[in-house]
Amino acid sequence: MVNKQIMTKEEVKVWIHYGRRLAWAIKNFNTQLRRSEMRGDNKSRTRPSIEAFRIIIGLIEKELKDAQLRIQQAITQIEDPTFQKLLTSRYVLCKGWRDVAGDISYDIEYASTILHRRALRALEQVLNAD
Repeated sequence: MVNKQIMTKEEVKVWIHYGRRLAWAIKNFNTQLRRSEMRGDNKSRTRPSIEAFRIIIGLIEKELKDAQLRIQQAITQIEDPTFQKLLTSRYVLCKGWRDVAGDISYDIEYASTILHRRALRALEQVLNAD
C-alpha cells in the first residue's frame, strides 16, 4: 500500500496558486513579445529570441491547461457549490476578487476573506481524503 502525502494548509495554498502564477507568466511573456515586435525586433539577430518567447509561451500554456484541469477536478469534489464557484472563478478562471465576489453574489471583503478561507479548508479536506 502506498502512503498518501498529507498536504498542509500552506501546501494547498501553494498548489492552488500554481495556475494563477502560470497565467501571470503567460501574460508577462506575451507583453514582452508584443514589445519586441512593436520595436521592430524582427531583425535576423533578434528573431531567435522572439521565437524562443513563442516556444516558452506555448509550453507554459500547456502546463497551465494541465494545472487548471487538476485544480478543477479537485474543486468539483467539494460539496459546497459556493466554495466550488469561488475557487473556480479565482484559480481556474484567474478572476480578480471583485469579479469573484460578483460571481457568487457576496460582498468582496467577505468573499476574499471568510469564504475564501473556508473554501481553502474544504479543498484541503478533499485533497487529504483517503
